Amino acid sequence: RLLNGLHGRTWETMCAYAHTGGQQVQRWNTGDRIEPNYDASEIKEVLTFTSMIVVLSAMSVAALAKNDELARMIFDKSGMYYPNEV
Repeated sequence: RLLNGLHGRTWETMCAYAHTGGQQVQRWNTGDRIEPNYDASEIKEVLTFTSMIVVLSAMSVAALAKNDELARMIFDKSGMYYPNEV
């Protein structure tokens, strides 16, 4: 449910960054050139989001396997990478 809800809230925006949507077109226009023009905070936001999806997906697989110990270990280790976001 969590991943499904997250997908519903973010899919359109993430696709706009990746598939010539408005977000991508805006970030590639720099006035006199067409080149990547992403702010460092935008890059961090996308990388943090995708890392969290990886962690949630791994925890979900562990839960489906009824391996609570593995799910907990994944969660605990995830704090090493983004302690303020998890």
